[in-house]
Amino acid sequence: MDWLHKARSVFVLSDAAIDEYLATLFVSTLGHGPRIAGELIVNADCIADPAMVTGLKIRRALGLDIPLGLSAARGWNPFPWQYREDCIRLGQIDMLREIEIPSQSWADGDAMLRDYLQACAPGEALILCMCPPTPLTDILRAQPALATRIGGMIWMGGALNVPGNLDPATLPAAVCNPSAEWNVFWDPSSADWLFRHTDFPLLLAPLDASDPVKISAELLRTLREQAANGSKLSELAAEAYSLVADEKFYRLWDVVSALPLLDLDLFHHHDTGLEVISHGPAQGTVREHPGGRRATVLSGVRDLPQLYARVCRQFNHG
Repeated sequence: MDWLHKARSVFVLSDAAIDEYLATLFVSTLGHGPRIAGELIVNADCIADPAMVTGLKIRRALGLDIPLGLSAARGWNPFPWQYREDCIRLGQIDMLREIEIPSQSWADGDAMLRDYLQACAPGEALILCMCPPTPLTDILRAQPALATRIGGMIWMGGALNVPGNLDPATLPAAVCNPSAEWNVFWDPSSADWLFRHTDFPLLLAPLDASDPVKISAELLRTLREQAANGSKLSELAAEAYSLVADEKFYRLWDVVSALPLLDLDLFHHHDTGLEVISHGPAQGTVREHPGGRRATVLSGVRDLPQLYARVCRQFNHG
């Protein structure tokens, strides 16, 4: 797993859920780690225009210069609207409410990602994908040679030995299969293409790793204490997580996917073969298969209190 620590830059793919905004900020605090070359937002678990506005508000509030663009990628199974409005609510927290972002034509996130890959030497690019991988697969389908530029990819996706996260309260029963995970289910064919047509190192962060990592009362208490001592990043994180703290299913899915950039040893992990079910009632399911795409899988947390402590320490920057 040397590629995790050799990369000098990382490109972030996001669909602007609350924990995704915070995972990007988490990566920005890793002084010894890769710089963020850019971030694109996919109109998946968000609503595109307010998602972009909120992303730019966060950058202005914290004084960050991270290029942000909007992807034109389209999916197959849309996220429920009640999930997608979180980006609007986040833009209205106290720290961000008064920041004005004028209406504009957003930067082309797909072009940003393509330009990043083209500028990297073979094996130099690092991808952190916290959403469906469709923007990346769209580019690689059109320009397959760019896959050689990728030294490794972290993907928050799948559920191997735990239930998926499709909620029967938000989806028709006919499509709500219990094994699917949303970042695969949104566009199963693209996930399947990624597994079948690429061979760069892949680190999968499935629900198996993030299920124990809840928005705990202790996490919020620590973030608020750090905010009271002057950390603007902790203030933003505390306000943001408070918006979804009462949602019993909510986890730090995306911060967990970013944590290997800090310390892979926080997790149990193993190498295995994987396949995606892309059609039929079980679409959106990732499962282990001996002949499948080779990947390293985060299978669980070694020490949950230590993980929370490392997260809080990073959010105490700024």
